[in-house]
Amino acid sequence: MPILISDATVVHDLDRGGLLATLADLPEAFFVPDMLVDQGISPGAALTLRASGVRVVSLDSREMAEAIAAHRGEGSLSLGECCALAFARVRRCGMLTTYGPLRAAALRHGIQVCCALWCLDQIQTAALRDVVQLYASLQAIVGRSRRGFPPDQVAQRVKRLTSTDSVIVMRARA
Repeated sequence: MPILISDATVVHDLDRGGLLATLADLPEAFFVPDMLVDQGISPGAALTLRASGVRVVSLDSREMAEAIAAHRGEGSLSLGECCALAFARVRRCGMLTTYGPLRAAALRHGIQVCCALWCLDQIQTAALRDVVQLYASLQAIVGRSRRGFPPDQVAQRVKRLTSTDSVIVMRARA
């Protein structure tokens, strides 16, 4: 399923964790709205996204009309968030976002959502980074994120990355 990267915070979380460029190595097709690249994220993160093959997209007139209508109905969301919501709804793609109002709205609209922790899981499953690197990434993401992650989700990943089995697999690859 294609996945829309919907907000700056998730981009910065992945960038801090050193995982942004790794998105290109995952099987999913990732998209990012042009307005997010142009105004919402740092120039360095924008370059990394473009270089990694994440497709920069613009909303068409139908999506923009839906975004404006959603903005009127979703009082807690910005117009940019409503644009992401409209894009995901019209193009039937998932959404990579944070734990906040946009995520809640996406779930209400039946949009599949994931977060930076999901990306870390996918990178581990694909064996694109070892557990030591992923643990450091997790600490960087969770330690400085503007939006908190559910503590049980973080604890689950810490346990998995620090388990004896993970360390044995990592040593076997070395």
